[in-house]
Amino acid sequence: MADRYLEAVQCLDLIAPERFAEALETADARAGLRSVQEGRDPALTEIVFSVPDEQFWWFRLVLRKMADKYERHKRIVQAYRKLNSPRS
Repeated sequence: MADRYLEAVQCLDLIAPERFAEALETADARAGLRSVQEGRDPALTEIVFSVPDEQFWWFRLVLRKMADKYERHKRIVQAYRKLNSPRS
């Protein structure tokens, strides 16, 4: 199965975790769920649009899961820091 989605996995590896949400918006635009907005990072747009059509649905699904996981982790870390910050 990994060979089947190799190009999509390689494209996912090029995206930094903090850029997952923006990449997902770009992927949604490619899928026709959003309008393509000006001012997007051209490198990120190139990565998303370079995923082969037959692998794109899988790429978008995995990207959504990765973006959700990253945002959840970020919120947990922020809450942990807030709880452990010195109180004045």
